[in-house]
Amino acid sequence: DTVSAIIAVVDREGKLIYLNRVGRELSGYTEREIAGRPGWETLAIPDDARTMCAWLRVALEGEPAHLREFLWRASSGERRSIEWTGDAVRDSRGRLLGLTLTGRDITGDRSTAQFLHLTQASANQVGSGIVWMDCRGRFLYVNDAVCRLTGYSREELLARSLPDLSLSFPAKSLPGAWRILQRKGTWNSEQMIRSKSGELAPVQVSSNYVRHGEKQYCLSFVQDFRERRRTEDALRKSEARFRHVFEHS
Repeated sequence: DTVSAIIAVVDREGKLIYLNRVGRELSGYTEREIAGRPGWETLAIPDDARTMCAWLRVALEGEPAHLREFLWRASSGERRSIEWTGDAVRDSRGRLLGLTLTGRDITGDRSTAQFLHLTQASANQVGSGIVWMDCRGRFLYVNDAVCRLTGYSREELLARSLPDLSLSFPAKSLPGAWRILQRKGTWNSEQMIRSKSGELAPVQVSSNYVRHGEKQYCLSFVQDFRERRRTEDALRKSEARFRHVFEHS
């Protein structure tokens, strides 16, 4: 009862005969309440019970109980995601007596992963480019807008760094640029980037210094200037035509 993991023991019929303190606290059940109950009824929600029953049956037939995740509903109704592995318990003659199950509560990990998935999905819905870089200018994350702007796939970009795309920041300039960003916290710049096709694209970049624990990052928002410049050029041409008509009328 001194370990941090959930430890449960089931007999050859899959009935629960032991649940350690961590498991009892997490589930809200007492030893008396769980003793003799089928493991799949106690350690999994009804929707997962059949799958867990089959998993236990296979293990009780002598097959390895590989890592498997099941939802567990506590007596309070709270649901937790538990990752289980099983080890056979045998007597001195090698006969199977039951299973020792080791569980790890991954509810927090699952919630974090779901939040990160939602964050990335949201980032891909915006029109502006979003880039995370480390202090060496290596791309750690790019959203869909950056892929469209550069013509590179996400996998291709994550194998590259800022000097590979930006004509404004050759590799030798990065240490100095990083020191400026650290000192100022934010940095707005106009850059010229080269796409996969070789086309040059003017962009406006708003960079932010981010420190998380011992790690340091640059979070940048990228705006494609090409459409803006096309609009500005069209306006200048329109003004020039109007001036010409006005001066010669």
